[in-house]
Amino acid sequence: MTVRWVGLALCLAGCSSSEESQTASGRPAVTSTATASSSRVARPDRIPYLDFHAEKGCHAYWHDPTTEISSERREVRCPREMVAGERMRLSGRVCFRESSDAPRRGPVRCAYQLIKIQEALRTGEGEWDLAPLEED
Repeated sequence: MTVRWVGLALCLAGCSSSEESQTASGRPAVTSTATASSSRVARPDRIPYLDFHAEKGCHAYWHDPTTEISSERREVRCPREMVAGERMRLSGRVCFRESSDAPRRGPVRCAYQLIKIQEALRTGEGEWDLAPLEED
């Protein structure tokens, strides 16, 4: 019984005396502060959107949710899969359709216009070319 207490005391003394704790393989263990800082996900400042309004057609733009600033809306050709009243946004590498019709909501194939906006934002170009798509 005394041997167990001595072993536990030596273990605790050894762990607290070292500056960096190590795993059994001898590698430094990951500290909780490193895990917390690396778990933060960098989010883009500007999110590309494509709105489809029946009377106005489709408009492409970006919006910055932290500053509530939006770019100028540009009239573009609407993707075939969108219907009036829907909006598409590019989030990371996935596009999402926002619709009042619940079954139509969710991830979708990205529209060309959103990809062009994201490329311009990534490269730092102020202007983005949204020429109409060629007919399939």
